[in-house]
Amino acid sequence: MTSNTTGGRLFVNDSYIAFNLGGVNVAGALNVSALIVNTQLLSNTAFAVQAVGQSNVVAIQTSVLNSSPVGISLLNGAGAISIGPSNQVTGTGSFTSTLPFK
Repeated sequence: MTSNTTGGRLFVNDSYIAFNLGGVNVAGALNVSALIVNTQLLSNTAFAVQAVGQSNVVAIQTSVLNSSPVGISLLNGAGAISIGPSNQVTGTGSFTSTLPFK
């Protein structure tokens, strides 16, 4: 799944994304974002989640990113937010910030 337009938004909920080159890729000119909730991203060969570009961000809540060599790939200043402590991530990469549940 790729969101790659200026100001684009992607919402993934209750999904299973597996056995692809990459799971979710957030890239574009400006302000592209994705929210991933209650989703499993498993065994993707390059990355589970990737964000590219300084104003682009991916936020993840109650999800599993497992069995990919790169769990979270952030390129060119992109960000990744963990919403709550409820995510499981294996592979390289990490969140740039964590927001508590409210």
